[in-house]
Amino acid sequence: MTGLLVSVRDAEEARDALAAGAELIDVKEPDHGSLGPAQESVVRDVVRTISSQVPVSMALGEFMEGGTEWNPVTPGVEFVKLGLAGCAGQPEWQVRAHDALRQAANGCQRVAVCYADWQTAGAPNPQAVIDWAEPSGCTALLLDTYDKTLGHLLDHFSEAQLRELSNASRRKGMLLVLAGSLTSELIPHVMCVAPDYVAVRGAVCSGNRTGRIVGKKVSHLARLLRKLQD
Repeated sequence: MTGLLVSVRDAEEARDALAAGAELIDVKEPDHGSLGPAQESVVRDVVRTISSQVPVSMALGEFMEGGTEWNPVTPGVEFVKLGLAGCAGQPEWQVRAHDALRQAANGCQRVAVCYADWQTAGAPNPQAVIDWAEPSGCTALLLDTYDKTLGHLLDHFSEAQLRELSNASRRKGMLLVLAGSLTSELIPHVMCVAPDYVAVRGAVCSGNRTGRIVGKKVSHLARLLRKLQD
């Protein structure tokens, strides 16, 4: 079954999203990019608010922007993700990014991030990310967009490409998470690959992705996912 992942920026949004049907809460700061990291105090507040009712994930940001030292993630976080923008062409990025993710993971599950607009992001191509993910101990693959002004996931990946990437990730035994400005109109088109989670923020906010979470919008998408899987 496909679950609804909602990205939140604080504990109040997490409480609203959970009450409205979110099945995984992701903590990020949308003002800081696709994988903008939130402050540690915010992550702690979210973990305390959710209180193990659903899994919590968090964004670390981009590897190339984080330096060489990574603090362990907040206890209670189940998934952690690190972006690979700017890694393409960098010497030994695979080893360096692996070490950073292992250092930060603190025993939680690691998520490999594949940007659909990988050329714009200067990130490794999708197959390179998948090849890196397994030896790096990643248990999930996130397909997302880096530049939110350049369209949604299906502007960059066809349904055939999504199937190919889905099959490749599942052969590696990884969960599949689809993001990238997905809306109620787009979600039916990505369900062809039966992702483990559909991840949203902008679609459930007032205004754009930097607005506040609206519970009714979360409920609408939760109901849509259930309907699509009946």
